[in-house]
Amino acid sequence: MTSPVCPACRATIALQAHVCSRCGLAVRPTCSNCGEPLEVRMHACPRCWEVIDDSMAFEGSVIYEEPAPLPPSGREQTVAIATPVVAPPEHADVQYSYSYPPAPVRSPTGIRFGRLVAIGLVAGLLLAIGLVAVEFFGPRLRGTLPDQVELERQTFDVGGESFGIGVPRDWEVRSEQLGSLSAVRVLEPATAGDSAGLREFQIVIDKRAITNARVRAARRVPATGIEIGIVDGLELDGRKAFRHMYTEDGKYREQWWIARGSGTYRLEFSAPESRREEAAILNVRIARSFDVL
Repeated sequence: MTSPVCPACRATIALQAHVCSRCGLAVRPTCSNCGEPLEVRMHACPRCWEVIDDSMAFEGSVIYEEPAPLPPSGREQTVAIATPVVAPPEHADVQYSYSYPPAPVRSPTGIRFGRLVAIGLVAGLLLAIGLVAVEFFGPRLRGTLPDQVELERQTFDVGGESFGIGVPRDWEVRSEQLGSLSAVRVLEPATAGDSAGLREFQIVIDKRAITNARVRAARRVPATGIEIGIVDGLELDGRKAFRHMYTEDGKYREQWWIARGSGTYRLEFSAPESRREEAAILNVRIARSFDVL
């Protein structure tokens, strides 16, 4: 239950009052419970929904009365409105008790939002700590994408020829003899369940001249694959070169022929056909690192 009060002196006044009978201030009645302004004909506070009881209005409250409507005769009549007079209270020594609106209560929405922010901060902190722990104590995984594979420069002396080339880290290097030709073979290490899908390349000291190698590449027809193309006009380490690409036996293959006096250096790359795109990018990186010592 609430009652209309003066917002200045907190004296109980009538709901229709526009002047406080105690302090004489022109006022608008407010709710004694929450301080919400009240209007005439209200039965409950629109904010706290307490029922309005103005039976305890302070004596002498000035009541606003609407002027009487004109009679239906249509003739103009002058209506005199008396000036309201504030009557002093009969008992000046009466002690009045004042009620103040309760302290505002925090909105549940604000509380929920604050909790969500706090939870997010704690989760972010825990995630950051976990990432730092993995960085310092977890195993380091090397990149497997073609542009992330780390190349280590290695030098070789094969068949009386000295050269250097970038070799992917952790790949196995072998010296081989292909008939009368000397070669170096580099193999990708096997992984669980992927022993048949490994990439490799080899550098062969070939005796054919680059012009003969170019003619043979143009006439070559893969028995179980497709011809992709030949790229001419290349230079590796300032030497004339060309690139031959094709598929054969389910493998993607490349041959890079580099001029070497009366012979050539032949770089041969092999990879599963399903890894053709990444193999082609890595092959270019390796071939460009080739130089003769």
